[in-house]
Amino acid sequence: MQITTALSPGIHPFSPAVARTDYPAEAGRADPTLQSATRSRNWAAPEGSLAAPTRLGEGDRPAALAHFLRLSKADRHMRFLQVMPDQAVEAYVAKIDFSTAICLGVFDAADTLVAFAEAIPYSEGDRLMAEAAFSTDEAWRRNGLARKLCESLGKSATSAGVDRVVLHCHRRNAPMRGLLRAIDAVTDFDEGDLEAEWDPTR
Repeated sequence: MQITTALSPGIHPFSPAVARTDYPAEAGRADPTLQSATRSRNWAAPEGSLAAPTRLGEGDRPAALAHFLRLSKADRHMRFLQVMPDQAVEAYVAKIDFSTAICLGVFDAADTLVAFAEAIPYSEGDRLMAEAAFSTDEAWRRNGLARKLCESLGKSATSAGVDRVVLHCHRRNAPMRGLLRAIDAVTDFDEGDLEAEWDPTR
């Protein structure tokens, strides 16, 4: 099987195992409580606060692009584990398939996407797994957004039949390493970085 790469040849935001597979057609559509709802997601989010994690859809592509472009070079490297200039970010976001990937976001009261989680389901033998990554705007860090997104992602992944979520973490990404410890992910080193497996059903 072959996946349409999000970036130019040789550049992919996830591992080669995911890059070589197709999105399972049925994955990523579960949990209707997290469906995109622009009109309602911020009604209970007064100024200076945040809405609950929301399932993202095609209409959220511009918000996702703006979020990634706000990340610094260092933060992009933490998120993608590679150098990501603006052109590469634009190409990546243009190829996100919101109908099959599990994409969740947190919006502020101004409807700005300030935290983003993406999980790409893939098959490994007879198992359905997913590889996930997280990012948060600098101004909203240390507010537990990644943990909230992780909890929502776990519910959505479990509903889609995913029983293992794989996460890669840059060795200097202390907040992400803290999240991996908090969710009891099993970690191992991969060329100096961390590779973790998380059971979202627990």
